[in-house]
Amino acid sequence: MKEKELSLSGMSHKGVHDRGYLPHWDFGNSVQAITFRLADSLPQKILKGWREELRVALGSPDSETSRMAQADLYRRISRYEDAGHGACLLNNPDHAEAVQDLLIKGHGSAYRLIEWCIMPNHVHVLVRLLGDTPLGSVIKKWKGASAILINRLEERGGSVWMADYHDRLVRNMDHFHDVRAYIRRNPVKAGLCEEPEEWRFSSAGAKWNGELAREETGTRGIDSALPVSGSALSGHLDLRCELRSDGVPFVSRQSFRAPIHLSKSHLDQGHLVQSIVNPTAGFFDGDELRINVEVEAGARLVLSTPSASRVYRTRSGEAAKNKQNFTVGENAMLEWIPEPFIPHAGARYVQRTLLDLHPSASLLFFDWIAPT
Repeated sequence: MKEKELSLSGMSHKGVHDRGYLPHWDFGNSVQAITFRLADSLPQKILKGWREELRVALGSPDSETSRMAQADLYRRISRYEDAGHGACLLNNPDHAEAVQDLLIKGHGSAYRLIEWCIMPNHVHVLVRLLGDTPLGSVIKKWKGASAILINRLEERGGSVWMADYHDRLVRNMDHFHDVRAYIRRNPVKAGLCEEPEEWRFSSAGAKWNGELAREETGTRGIDSALPVSGSALSGHLDLRCELRSDGVPFVSRQSFRAPIHLSKSHLDQGHLVQSIVNPTAGFFDGDELRINVEVEAGARLVLSTPSASRVYRTRSGEAAKNKQNFTVGENAMLEWIPEPFIPHAGARYVQRTLLDLHPSASLLFFDWIAPT
């Protein structure tokens, strides 16, 4: 079967977006760290069992109990996937080679391939996007073409890859080098080899960081693609929660801009639950965030972040800034439960928080720091 080529005409980058699952960051010339996994790396039966086991705690009216249960679920998922469960189709050298060949084949067209590592049940890739081809289309081609080849080799049909993918925008050289090191060391950390170069299906094993890689993806070119110097982000979140006539809370107004992204909200025992996601690596020099949250009379809103927020050391000396305004109306309730805030050595960060509460309002507010 002849492989269908993706046309570049009519395509464009989508900015910050999602398909109802994970948020994605898609901009031209950006450097992206990507992870995609096999479909059976986390069977739905196991996930359903964990959710059932934690059902009472996850649905607890006590927000701290619910948050701890959610964190426990995330840890179980992460450990399970990284332990190499499932059929691990990529343990087969023919399958891994098919994926590796596809990654290398696309180098220089829609992206420049910087690092990669093909693990038994998932793949890590670091690329710099080129041209107008959206990141989602690049990954769709990787998944689609490799699924055809793997199914043909296995003489089977059905899904090979898990739906969606995880990506992180790389925003400065420190993060760039951290990601490179993580990808190269992943097989060593998993106990699959003693040195990165021993893992055949990786950029380290292929010696991709030799003269060819330096010539085509050299540090100078990468540095120019990282949107830190002179390109600080000015993000905002404007969110209002009101109560419908039937007593159900809903989002009556929302507006956000990168690096802030909102996932889909859901109802939990009369509370509207909303997650705020940062699809970038964290905060850098000069980034400025403005958060305005209003909870109108009688409404109940729970705001959380699914992962820690990091502030990286600055090069320009300019601090990242965060201005937060929270307004809670009559008989309304707001819970603000973020994950830890992690400042790296040398980071500068200024936060101002204003709270405007009606005398009958309730507020549960967390803010905690975990320095590295």
